[in-house]
Amino acid sequence: MPQYHSLHYETHGDKKNPSVLFLHGFMGNGGSWNEIIESLQKNYHCITIDLSGHGQSLDVDESHFKMPECAKLIIKIIDKLKIGIFDLVGYSMGGRLGLFVALNYPDHLNKVILESASPGLKTEKERIERQKSDGLLALELEKAPLAEFVHKWYEQPLFKPLKKNKKRFQELLQKRLVNAPRGLAGSLRFMGLGAQPPLWDKLKELKCPTLLIVGELDTKFQEIARQMSAESGKIKIKSIDKAGHNVHFEQPAEYARALKIFLK
Repeated sequence: MPQYHSLHYETHGDKKNPSVLFLHGFMGNGGSWNEIIESLQKNYHCITIDLSGHGQSLDVDESHFKMPECAKLIIKIIDKLKIGIFDLVGYSMGGRLGLFVALNYPDHLNKVILESASPGLKTEKERIERQKSDGLLALELEKAPLAEFVHKWYEQPLFKPLKKNKKRFQELLQKRLVNAPRGLAGSLRFMGLGAQPPLWDKLKELKCPTLLIVGELDTKFQEIARQMSAESGKIKIKSIDKAGHNVHFEQPAEYARALKIFLK
């Protein structure tokens, strides 16, 4: 299993096909995309990365948790694989990172799909408050049992639609427990919303066609998507019925269909 600077990645499908890079959300890993990749790998070369502090990407320098440095590591992996242009799919935290990659490495990108993602917090006051709350969560991770933290995390109203399918929700919780608390704590401190460079003012610079996928039930990110679309003519919105924040997990078939249509 290849690594680059301790950032774990895997590839799926024929390299001769168009390449699609997948970036997971907080507490996920590259395997979070397996269900979507199964329906794409016949026609696409899919690359998954365990982002800093997640999955098998634990031997990372503290600086690599920060968005600019993590983006550099991603591009180094792409260069190592000798991929010129690629499409990018990112969910939540991975979507925020994906937007940063698209804005800072536009010559590498063809199309971008951002799921339940934002350009960050608009004001310094919001960012400072979020840094404080993420810092407290990081301390919880380092002191309390991981299972306790995971269950508390998914009590947020944002994730309520996930619980409609109890069996799949329990499977998701079990997958989250394979993470290392210290890695997740580092991710919260250095790649959380409070630590992220705000990107709202840069949306007008977006060069590649971008699709924002949002769940019908995720009213918070529906509004964020509308605001982002108003800032750039490159951005389109796709709302998926009966889905909340984690669209690719809740409605995988519809999600994969939306990807295929946009990428084609």
